[in-house]
Amino acid sequence: MHRRNLPLTHYEPSKQELGTKLFQRINRGLILTAQGDVLFPVLLDCFDRISASLDNIRHEFIEWIRTA
Repeated sequence: MHRRNLPLTHYEPSKQELGTKLFQRINRGLILTAQGDVLFPVLLDCFDRISASLDNIRHEFIEWIRTA
């Protein structure tokens, strides 16, 4: 298991929802399990792609307004 600081205090997916545990509670914090450590970079890539798509949409909208 790898230790990472995670800003996940409001929602922790349950084992029943995912079929595996992604986090382990330690004291007042969380650490990623081995499965969570595998999923973490995949999710980061997904969020980066979503962010880039939203940026493209905003840019296209601004260009559309300028040409209207």
